[in-house]
Amino acid sequence: MRALPALFLSLLLAVQLGGQEAPLRNGYERPKNGPPLTNIAHKAERSWLWAKIRSPKHHPSARMPEFDLTDDETRDILAYLDGVSDPSFPRIEWPAWAGKRFEDMNDDEAAEMLDLVDRGKAVWGNARCTVCHVVNGPGGKLIGGFVDLRAGGMDLQIAASKLKRDWLFQWIKDPKTYFPDTLMPRYRLSDEEIRALVEFILRDDAFRPPTEPAPDDPKRRDRQGDPSRGKRLIELSRCAVCHDIKGIPEVLTIPDRRVPPQGNTMDWIAHDVRCLSCHSIEGRGGTYAPDLTNVGSRLRPEWVGEFVQRPDLIRPLSQQMPKFNLSDVESKAIVEYITTRRIDSRIPAEIPGGPVKESEVTRGREAFRSRGCAACHSTGEGPGGVVGPSLSTVATRLRPGYIWYHLKNPHSVNPYSAEPDYGLSDEEARLLAAYLSTKKGK
Repeated sequence: MRALPALFLSLLLAVQLGGQEAPLRNGYERPKNGPPLTNIAHKAERSWLWAKIRSPKHHPSARMPEFDLTDDETRDILAYLDGVSDPSFPRIEWPAWAGKRFEDMNDDEAAEMLDLVDRGKAVWGNARCTVCHVVNGPGGKLIGGFVDLRAGGMDLQIAASKLKRDWLFQWIKDPKTYFPDTLMPRYRLSDEEIRALVEFILRDDAFRPPTEPAPDDPKRRDRQGDPSRGKRLIELSRCAVCHDIKGIPEVLTIPDRRVPPQGNTMDWIAHDVRCLSCHSIEGRGGTYAPDLTNVGSRLRPEWVGEFVQRPDLIRPLSQQMPKFNLSDVESKAIVEYITTRRIDSRIPAEIPGGPVKESEVTRGREAFRSRGCAACHSTGEGPGGVVGPSLSTVATRLRPGYIWYHLKNPHSVNPYSAEPDYGLSDEEARLLAAYLSTKKGK
């Protein structure tokens, strides 16, 4: 009977191709749903692994099925996973107090730890980790607040009791070295920033469940199992359907992994920071952030160059783009790519009808008010709404021709836009675009 959960999961995953994945010619050729287990002994605390294997449904949306394993079978599986872990996994040097509980530290150690935690909290906020990750409820907008390892947005409310320091450091430094199919980007953080972030995650109560589970008996959990029996159990349970495990043959056909691009090319940047985890281009990618198919016809190149290095707030009620610490060279490569490759010939560069007159700007301001645009947008002139993007600096961001084109038909570029289609005439769209093209902020 133990094969039934594995069979059910195989069928479930074959049909559940979510919006995070590109269309595939063969439904079985897909990125695996779960993370690699080759170095799981370096990643997770043994107490957590024991509990996870014995009772996988620790989270309401967890996909791992129950296998009703005995204590001996669980020990055997852990013995095999221990045996295939890389003995040369990098070790990080930590302060002497790193393994201590807060109550066991002296005053100097506690002060040093708390300072590092504060700095880590700032790194967490600047990186906008809650765009993808759930922490005790808040966060996770990218994937709707549920665990989905295809999106890399796992619930972190148990991170402090699950993850090991060295692994967490290496993961944040470059997630793809451990999980090539992850959608989590590399943030280019310094080692000191990573140390601070690790300390914050492992110390802050937000990363611990509200109630800790009752501890298992270490004597029952830590007795040595039989790795050969563990390997056989892993094969019979079809764990390789969802996980890469060293020494375990594949159950389904898997897609070949392309050699990652190199250098400061756009291909490399998109691979490194995982642009398509959130954005889409020509129907491929995520749905959390704006489609980039014709972004070169929409955005001013000078604004793009600055924004990708220092993302600012555009939509007040939404999570925002993380800061990836891109270099000037990388920023220029992105600008060159969008201005040459992501152009839509339907969208004019300027407002049709020739140069805008001051009288048209005035009439456009009145049209903005009479049409009720301020119910959703703010322009910096009196009260405004927050449902739509702020338009107070829209002229520094959007090309004039695109503003006109968007007003004519808001759904032509983004079919899912919440903005109503008012059926504006060319003249009405010109007046509104003329007014909005003056909104460059201070």
